[in-house]
Amino acid sequence: MWGGDPSRRQRDGHQRPERRYGRPGGSRRRRLTSARIAVVEPWELAAREEIRDLIARYNQFGDHARFEDMAELFTEDATLEVDGRDPINGRNEIRDFLAGVRDSGVAGRAEQGKPPTYVRHHTSTVVIDLESPTEASGTCYFFVVTDIGPDHWGRYRDRYVLEGGRWRFAYRRARTDGQVPGSWSEHRDRA
Repeated sequence: MWGGDPSRRQRDGHQRPERRYGRPGGSRRRRLTSARIAVVEPWELAAREEIRDLIARYNQFGDHARFEDMAELFTEDATLEVDGRDPINGRNEIRDFLAGVRDSGVAGRAEQGKPPTYVRHHTSTVVIDLESPTEASGTCYFFVVTDIGPDHWGRYRDRYVLEGGRWRFAYRRARTDGQVPGSWSEHRDRA
């Protein structure tokens, strides 16, 4: 009915004249005169993806009570800071602390007859700043859900280092911004 290239059709049904870019009779490709193209090195792409994986594994290991695996995500001399507590220093202390947090929360909820059957951490808005091929820092938000519903939320502030071919946490600060009254985290914090 209309004929011709439909991408060149105007609203009134008439066909626009074909435009040529560059010199008369030249190529149809447009010139990118003001566009900027960021050059990203392959190590940067790999580092960002490996750090995202590190963040995801931290939460997945914690949700499944794999505290030994979780502790391996930290450097030997790492520091973990959690609101309202003294800094936890070193991989072994971090492992013991993480196992204790879950145990105290489950015990607190069990006293009320409502232990959670699962805990799921979700992270979002991950921002990674690469400082060098072996050092980076970042932030992200977290939101925690149990079988009862939303539980607590907040943010992580991290420093990462490449150690032994793997990115690890050198420092992690967990800040809780809010929690649901009667939540697992509220009972955990009281225990």
